[in-house]
Amino acid sequence: MTPLGDVHAREIPSGDIMAHAGELGRDRVLLVCATGRRSYYAAEQLRAAGLGDVHSLAGGIAALARA
Repeated sequence: MTPLGDVHAREIPSGDIMAHAGELGRDRVLLVCATGRRSYYAAEQLRAAGLGDVHSLAGGIAALARA
């Protein structure tokens, strides 16, 4: 367990995210992609479908690498 709680990671293509929405955790979801664009839109779709605590890493892996 991390200081943030249990962390479970999965790789799901952004085009398939809604098909897997029921498999995602209900507590906290963080979506990550290369630039943040696809994960942002996927997070919007999941929120619209009723998942509450969904976030996207702003700027994606590219921003993380620059930090």
